[in-house]
Amino acid sequence: MAKVHEIEAKNILTKSNLPSADYVINPYTGCAFSCSYCYASFMGRFVDEPLENWGKYIYIKTNAVELLDQKLASMRKKDKSIMLASVTDAWQYIEEKYEITRNLLKTLVKHEYPGKIQCLTKSDLILRDLDIIKQLKNVEVGFTITSTKNKISKALEVAAPGVEKRLEALKVFNENDIKTYAFIGPVFPYFMNKPDELEDMFRVIKESGTNDIFIDMLNTKDYIAKNLEPRISQQSEDVQKAYWAIKNDDKEVLAFKRYIMKLVKKYDLNLNNKKR
Repeated sequence: MAKVHEIEAKNILTKSNLPSADYVINPYTGCAFSCSYCYASFMGRFVDEPLENWGKYIYIKTNAVELLDQKLASMRKKDKSIMLASVTDAWQYIEEKYEITRNLLKTLVKHEYPGKIQCLTKSDLILRDLDIIKQLKNVEVGFTITSTKNKISKALEVAAPGVEKRLEALKVFNENDIKTYAFIGPVFPYFMNKPDELEDMFRVIKESGTNDIFIDMLNTKDYIAKNLEPRISQQSEDVQKAYWAIKNDDKEVLAFKRYIMKLVKKYDLNLNNKKR
């Protein structure tokens, strides 16, 4: 169980380094989903939490809505794109109680914000906010999809909602004519030895009604590997071998990437990585 702390933030609308967003909103610091591959584990240094504590704390920015309201009221140009969220999941479990993200969305509606709003999550809790999302003028909802089987996903996404819930939520947004995308990231080492199961993921995404995808290979930087490798070591020998192939960028990884591109083409999906 993640420890919860309430804090007041100095700013909630932050300039982004992502090509796909001008600004980001992160209503929380930390994330209870405890994904061992998460690049955002570095955020611990801003709240005096050690790297190994990632997934064990959540800092709630209790004044986030007030800050956004003030910022939007003073903005001259409201055409900039905003992403919810970049270094946390805005719809993680604690959001059900605090409703900070929901009220941030209401604030964007209140100000009739015309710029693009991009929501990325692993959580079907976002369905709770479908009524508000429908009121946004320019919105896109994305789900991180890393497998079609919970057993695979739970190995590295310890406390995240099940993949079947994410896929069903993706379908619901498509049925409600909300623009969607799937973020396949990271591509698990597991799939280097299970090409049929990787193809199944692409097929299911297409069947949900989503056509736009992003693909991200596993990040093996040292600070990420510190949390990731202990969990990789508990997996099968094939998975461990594939992980080290990815980390060392061995030649079989290039062949694997080519296979991924064949699947993109086979299922007529739009690969949008250049926008990120």
